[in-house]
Amino acid sequence: MLLIEQMKTTHFSHAEQSLVQYMIEHPEKLDQLTTTHFAEITHTNPTSLIRVAKKLGYKGWTDLRTAYLDEWLYLNSHYNTIDANRPFAKNDSLATIANKMASLDQNTIQDTLSLLDYQEIQKAQDILLK
Repeated sequence: MLLIEQMKTTHFSHAEQSLVQYMIEHPEKLDQLTTTHFAEITHTNPTSLIRVAKKLGYKGWTDLRTAYLDEWLYLNSHYNTIDANRPFAKNDSLATIANKMASLDQNTIQDTLSLLDYQEIQKAQDILLK
């Protein structure tokens, strides 16, 4: 599950929800904020950041912020033309639907290639050959 989806479906206290909402609405600002400044902006306590991180399965705020920013940058650099959840509209022609589905398939293949760890593949090959 994507971290942003997890953030939207996890139950948080009112203060924690303020932090999560700010993260969702202003991801481009997170890298510049200290925990104290972030807490001031959202009118919360800096320890709330740690509680949010722990609820989402991270050791602390820095780990959560890094993971969230990595996900946000990845999604914004790869999926800005076609929504994979709703790739076509009700009134799209068959040709348009086919082209959008082909584009999603091509994007998936390119994304998979970009995520491959060739050292791990080499280890797997070595194990299989033995």
